[in-house]
Order: sequence, then C-alpha cells, then structure tokens
Amino acid sequence: VLKTPVTITANQVLVPVTFEKGSRQVTATLLLDTGASMTTMDQSLARALGISGGQESAAIVAGGGIVRTRTVTLDRVRVGPKAALKQPVMILAETGPKRRFQGLLGQDFLGRFTYLIDYKNRIIQWAE
Repeated sequence: VLKTPVTITANQVLVPVTFEKGSRQVTATLLLDTGASMTTMDQSLARALGISGGQESAAIVAGGGIVRTRTVTLDRVRVGPKAALKQPVMILAETGPKRRFQGLLGQDFLGRFTYLIDYKNRIIQWAE
C-alpha cells in the first residue's frame, strides 16, 4: 500500500507537497481541501521557484469574496508517490494572520487519484 504521512490538527489535514519548475523544487505544507477546485500556493513559494509571471485571473473564495491571482503551469506537483505533470497552480498573495499551511491541495490534483485519509494513523493511503 502506498502511504503519505500527514499532520492532522484542528480538523485540518496538512500534506507535504513538492512543486517542481525547471531545475528548482520546493516542498511545502498544503491544506488538503476537497472544496478547492484548483491547487494554490503562496507567493513566497513561487518566488522560491523563480516564478515571476503567470496569467492574471481572479478566484472566488469560500466566503464569497474575490481575490486576484496568477496561474502558472508547473512541471510537476508531487505528494508522496503520486505526481501530476504540467499541473496548473494558482499563486495567491499572503494576507491575514500566519497559517500552518502555504496553499491548498485542490481537486485538480486529488481528483486524479483514488485515496483514503486514515485519520487514526495520520496517513493518506493511495490506490496502486
């Protein structure tokens, strides 16, 4: 069985995610969010990957507000043994209080795979 260790705190599943663009890669903690249609990353992660451009867009957030974003396509987004190639990711400005995570792992990634969150053992079990 393929497994990825996660942190579960305050009913949030926090997942280590590796982003790759060219020869650069960065690993960050993302919130697993089945309600997010698209994976997001904080601006600081985009800077670490050397990303400065992107297609400007806007996104509707859970409270109904609209935030300005940039969308880029990364070479690879990886969670444990699972990876998505040519993965679009929205870059969000970091605002508000400091959080435990640096973005959202959304359905555009999660929907590609079959998985089970094992809360007791704090892991994601991935289907082969």
